[in-house]
Amino acid sequence: MAPEDKNSSQLLLGIDIGGTSLRAALAVSPASILAKARRPAPADQPPDAMVNAISRMYRELLEEVGSNAATAVGVSSPGPVDTVAGALVDPPNLPQFTTVPLRDMLQQALGLPVTLENDANTAAIAEHRVGNGQGTRHMAYVTLSTGIGAGIISDNRLVRGARGAAGEVGHIKLMVDGPQCGCGQNGCWEALASGSAIRKQVLHQIEGGRSSTLSDCNPSSIDAQVVFQAAQSGDPLATAVLDQAAYFTGIGLAAIVDILNPEMVIVGGGLTQMGDRLLGPAFKTCRDHIFPLHEKSLRLAVSNLGDDVSLIGALVLAQELGQSQDDVQ
Repeated sequence: MAPEDKNSSQLLLGIDIGGTSLRAALAVSPASILAKARRPAPADQPPDAMVNAISRMYRELLEEVGSNAATAVGVSSPGPVDTVAGALVDPPNLPQFTTVPLRDMLQQALGLPVTLENDANTAAIAEHRVGNGQGTRHMAYVTLSTGIGAGIISDNRLVRGARGAAGEVGHIKLMVDGPQCGCGQNGCWEALASGSAIRKQVLHQIEGGRSSTLSDCNPSSIDAQVVFQAAQSGDPLATAVLDQAAYFTGIGLAAIVDILNPEMVIVGGGLTQMGDRLLGPAFKTCRDHIFPLHEKSLRLAVSNLGDDVSLIGALVLAQELGQSQDDVQ
């Protein structure tokens, strides 16, 4: 695309805020990204540091594509997100963000209209518009990562709930007397089958004297991927922990299916890199525990948008925000 075309296009800015990385993209459409950038996320610094980092990345991307400005901004962020207030509300992976009006802060810093959604919702939007969920009217996207969350599409619309916090499925209670979750409750899906839960369970068992090839590892080096690799090598403890995580993942998916009766459930997030080792038994458990009527139309799939899913969703949000403003004008 020639520079003059870029300058005349309605450029979109997408931002994906993570607990460890900050990503940004300029695009002419969600399916046509011109430039991307990734930086470490200043998650342990005050919110102003995040806003400043996003501003710098935006200027760098504009210079890279030879343009002057974008028209709208979509932001994907760890939840909980109050979409009415445009604020982050105590997200566990951003300890400095306590009811932070991020939307207004970014609008002031960038001089652009901004829309803000939690990362599971933005991923669901991406899958529904340009991913495996295209053509469905009713679908759910479930992210299996450090935490667990979901974005819900019903009749082609994102379900946000009263304050934008719908889809916090990681806090469905699956075991009343189960381990404590980061939310303070016990037995949440996230406390039983997330990446952080897998790590904590292995460390807890090792501290209790359970034999494992991971016993000699530095505890700080053990994460879900390390546990997966140990299970692949036949480690009994790692195998047992992953078997439990797969089971509770299946039970959690079954709860979503029974409540929503979607045409499709798409899973994404870092834990899907375990492939059939986790998802094979999880999908089977899901199908074994759902209401029979749901089984007739249900499809279970893995995201085909990979690492970019929330970033693409943020660009969809920016596009729809820009279109809504054009309609008003």
